[in-house]
Amino acid sequence: AADTALGKIEAEVGAVFAAVDQDGVDGATLIEAGYRMPNPTLPARRVDTRAALWERPVIKVLVRHPELGDDALAAAARGAVGDLAT
Repeated sequence: AADTALGKIEAEVGAVFAAVDQDGVDGATLIEAGYRMPNPTLPARRVDTRAALWERPVIKVLVRHPELGDDALAAAARGAVGDLAT
């Protein structure tokens, strides 16, 4: 479901960079190439493919766009996927 929502967002705004927070006490933050952490000191592990983001259950998907700011991207995401985007 999360990967489908991400595809709908990309259909609206073009390519985005994604990261996920995995579910569970041992869950990690995974980031794909191009995703910039807002706080680079937080621990995150880079993955080679977007498919690797979905290998375990996730509790949150984080999205960045190379040109759109957070507010514009959030508005476009809400338009594409409704309440799934916050």
